[in-house]
Amino acid sequence: QIRVVPNPFYAHASWDSSPTEKHVEFINLPTACSIRVYTLSGNLVNAVHHTNGSGTENFNLRNRFGEPLASGIYYWVVIDSRGEKETGKFIIVQ
Repeated sequence: QIRVVPNPFYAHASWDSSPTEKHVEFINLPTACSIRVYTLSGNLVNAVHHTNGSGTENFNLRNRFGEPLASGIYYWVVIDSRGEKETGKFIIVQ
């Protein structure tokens, strides 16, 4: 099962290297897949193409324009190379 950790994400996490370098990690990913993150209203926030085969992918909590994400609930969709889909959500608390 794919998960996002930590969830919820709190703004001052101990693993972040600096206040401007915040991230969560997708774990248990297939070898190659696409990750899409959406707002509650269904707007695309960002898309990441996971191809490193590691099973994990860092997501920098920024939208596709490079702006930091606001507090809230976000949905994610992971689609693997066979077209199989898995969905979930994560929370950001600033």
